Amino acid sequence: MAATIITQPRPATATTTYFAYGSNMHAVRMADRCPRADFLGVAQLRGWAVRIDARGVATIDRADEATTYGLLWTLTPGDEAALDRYEGVRSGYYRRETLTVDGPGGPTAALVYIGADLGRGPARTGYLELILEGAAVAGIPASYLAVLAGLAGLDAAQ
Repeated sequence: MAATIITQPRPATATTTYFAYGSNMHAVRMADRCPRADFLGVAQLRGWAVRIDARGVATIDRADEATTYGLLWTLTPGDEAALDRYEGVRSGYYRRETLTVDGPGGPTAALVYIGADLGRGPARTGYLELILEGAAVAGIPASYLAVLAGLAGLDAAQ
């Protein structure tokens, strides 16, 4: 799965499929950040593992045997611009990539934000609980909820 950075402008009416694996799995948070976003369903990103970075937020790293679960959303251009601002793309906190995810309708190209910080650290207060709540409500499998819950001990100790 080759990742490509999105560089081409899209027409103002186009929508973007977005894969959320962190706090944007929480429907209330997404509604605040991207009020016109539509939920498409649960998806899997194979070959990537979720972790908590030194800033205390989720990111993903390449890991051949791993699978990261998340949610697919469609974004309007306005929602996408708002999410770029929220994720700190201009400041270099996250970069945008297009990756292939396995979604409800099969493989699809999706926008994914990947953290630039290569360090590890503990999650911000309340952050993992927010992710877990959103993931559980959306129907992420219990086995993966355990992976997310395990990030608290793993990353806090490193």
